[in-house]
Amino acid sequence: MGWSSELPDRYFINRRKTKKVGDILKGLYGSSKAQHKGENARLCRIWKNAVSKEIYECTEIIGIKGRVLYVGIKSPTLLHYMRSFVEQGLIKMFNDNAGGNIVDRISFKMIEEDKE
Repeated sequence: MGWSSELPDRYFINRRKTKKVGDILKGLYGSSKAQHKGENARLCRIWKNAVSKEIYECTEIIGIKGRVLYVGIKSPTLLHYMRSFVEQGLIKMFNDNAGGNIVDRISFKMIEEDKE
């Protein structure tokens, strides 16, 4: 009689297949990056239709939480302009393009430019 007959079966289920911690966490929380990418893609399309081409190229949608849209900006001058002069107009244009009132506020923050 070997040692394997002394231990319950639960010790031998999937005993040689290791699992990554990330896979376990995905199973627990159910949120995947693909789902976030899909949501960000939708937000980016709405943002692209709401702003000019020049502004779109210098900005990046970070995400949305609550009713706040988070936007990264690559230029300090543009950041000041957006915060000071056009934020309320952008909220209205964004909501019009989204087809409903989904954003109450836009939070702008500096991000690093892509280095190619």
